[in-house]
Amino acid sequence: MRRVQASLVVVVVTLLSAAFVADVETANPEFNPFWVVGDTWSVRFSEATVQFPRRAGPSPFPGSMETVYRYTVAAESVNAGRNVITIEVRNDQPGWPTWSLNFDRDQVVLLSVEEVIDGRSVAITKNPFGDDAWMAEPNQFASPLIVDFPRVPDASAAEQRVIQPLLGRSGSVTQSTTFANGRATVVLSRAASEPSGAYNTRIEWGRGRKWWSSAQVRIGDNVRLSGVLVDQ
Repeated sequence: MRRVQASLVVVVVTLLSAAFVADVETANPEFNPFWVVGDTWSVRFSEATVQFPRRAGPSPFPGSMETVYRYTVAAESVNAGRNVITIEVRNDQPGWPTWSLNFDRDQVVLLSVEEVIDGRSVAITKNPFGDDAWMAEPNQFASPLIVDFPRVPDASAAEQRVIQPLLGRSGSVTQSTTFANGRATVVLSRAASEPSGAYNTRIEWGRGRKWWSSAQVRIGDNVRLSGVLVDQ
């Protein structure tokens, strides 16, 4: 009888272990990054600015404002059973906040975004879509920074699906993913909620890279914010 009980325990433990491994290995190994503390890269963001019409002569207001943010993998920790990677995002402008992007390392999903000013945490926003892609609300973060982050399909095959929020009042998001020439292209989109049109973020990610190569936020036909990886 004891042998039977022992065998059952082994079977249960084995099944649980297999389920855990399967869950951990859901990330796409071709396009999901493996970050190491100390990794660093920079992204140049261009934010569209309002241009005021003039009766004559060139406008003194530029069409866009550029900001370079430095990303650094700052820490790795275990939180509530998750392996968490924290990426610190900052620029060299005085008075600007620093952002901490907290990821589940195994599933490669963005868990939360923390705003830090003068070394003090002032706001933490959790992913309203749980363990899935995150598309922020328009103007949710007062910074020229794209925090939208996809959940790349486990297999490198085209996919389109609707993601429902688990927290807050965020509306559903559609994620469309295609693969070609060693690159994944992900478009996160929301239906039009205002006269300016639909809201979408397009992200290009190269195979084996630690961050996306380019991203672009559009509202209707207008590019609101774009980012380009400038070094890695």
